[in-house]
Amino acid sequence: MRRSELRQVHELVQQVLALAPDPWDVDVFLDKLEAERGGRPIDLCAMEWQPGSSTGGWKPHPDHDVVVYATNTTSWHQDVIILHEVGHMLFGHATGRQDPHDEWQAEQFARLFMAEIERRPRRAVDDFTRRVEQALG
Repeated sequence: MRRSELRQVHELVQQVLALAPDPWDVDVFLDKLEAERGGRPIDLCAMEWQPGSSTGGWKPHPDHDVVVYATNTTSWHQDVIILHEVGHMLFGHATGRQDPHDEWQAEQFARLFMAEIERRPRRAVDDFTRRVEQALG
């Protein structure tokens, strides 16, 4: 892909990154994204991934969007899958087709977004909070 295409992805990531909560939480992010999109709901649908099938999908409806993601993978990978589908939404890709360029854009969006999230400084957490967070998963 050309540099200008990567720059376009990077610019979109930077625009949307302002909505990313700290600490990162995909549900809070989607709530903020919904508000930015005029209140249009984004519903998550968890499904078990089967080898050979897609790990995620996006289905726009007249009044809401549905994002499907794999449950039997890591939470980090689930976030990448969800962000990939969000990338399709934000780029305005057509659904129902597997365009290699659209897939590249959506994947780059998800990976760059997560890289920016992971680059954030870790917040200081006291021992009690750390134990509670570990216990709750």
